[in-house]
Amino acid sequence: MKALRGKALYRVMRFCCCMAFGLYGYDAGVLGGVQETRPFREALGNPTGPYIIPMVASSYTLAATVCALAVSWLGMPLGRRGCIVMGDVLVIAGGILQASSWSVPQIIVGRVICFISCAVPTYMAEMSLTEKERGPEVAFQCIFLVSGCAFAYWVDFGFTRLDNQVSWRIPIGFQAVLGAVSGVGMFLLPDTPRWYYVRGRLEEGDEVLSRLFDRSVLDSDVQTMRESILASLELESEETKTLNPLDLFWDRTNLRVGRRLRIAFLILSVQQMMGINVAVYYSVTIFAQIGLSSTLSQLLAAVMNTIFAIGSLFLPSTIERFGRRNILMYSAGGLTVCLSIFVAMIGSPGPTLAKQWVAVAAIIVYNLIFGYGWIGVCWLYGPET
Repeated sequence: MKALRGKALYRVMRFCCCMAFGLYGYDAGVLGGVQETRPFREALGNPTGPYIIPMVASSYTLAATVCALAVSWLGMPLGRRGCIVMGDVLVIAGGILQASSWSVPQIIVGRVICFISCAVPTYMAEMSLTEKERGPEVAFQCIFLVSGCAFAYWVDFGFTRLDNQVSWRIPIGFQAVLGAVSGVGMFLLPDTPRWYYVRGRLEEGDEVLSRLFDRSVLDSDVQTMRESILASLELESEETKTLNPLDLFWDRTNLRVGRRLRIAFLILSVQQMMGINVAVYYSVTIFAQIGLSSTLSQLLAAVMNTIFAIGSLFLPSTIERFGRRNILMYSAGGLTVCLSIFVAMIGSPGPTLAKQWVAVAAIIVYNLIFGYGWIGVCWLYGPET
């Protein structure tokens, strides 16, 4: 793909990253649509413990946590592209292992292997040529994250009509196909100019910048970007030499690296504690437990996650206009209202049909707001602070 330059190169990079991020969402959602079905439970030996199925679901999130820590260490040796390709290879192996599972330990191992996409926002942010591109681009990637989840639920809804082993093995195994497409594409793409410069491979970094701008290496815009990246790397190198663990709590460095790390950790931790994983992983279970039928619960789960994806569609065009902070604050208020209504409806004595549907509406609107305000912005706020 060395012939690709300018917008053509950018479109291919965007497609491959969208596939990787969409795969993350697909893998997060695909289990939720099949984990309550009879064929799935029979294949795993009909586990009866109350923690078995939740343990299978949460093993993926736990593995993603470990992956995030690993990427902070492997990000420079492997590169942004290398981390994504490695994740794609692992998700192919993990998808095959899950789809062939006949026991709880096997499917847990498969889900643990399937961690991917931690390097995708970094890759696209470092490939952006201007600051104005960075926010909308990361927001655009997050559309595919939640769309992957919605797609998984629709695939589940279709296949679970079969009521046999194919009903859950094909949806879970399909993630290997998505991983192969993303992996092959990313393998043929260059890494980021910033990574090449960090590794001392200046000529390769210059070549990538030239391809991104679709201009000569000697062009003034290319040289300005080159000098800007090198200057920021030099400044960061000087500051990180003096950084120590105490700076995470009391940071007096000029770059405020500790403060930036605290904000990044805090905002992403808050995102996860808002309950979105419960809504994604246990959509079918939530609707079933408020008294809806199995088929209707699966259908509403697919609809809810589709609306989750629709909410994210509005972010790329408004993130620069409204600002990161305003989007986070106002959407957090809306989320609080929705969850309060949902809890009030399902917790009040004497359940009625009206209360059921008010609870359904509240959790669906919750997903719509979360898709807009707390998916893409969180990936940007910490690094940009």
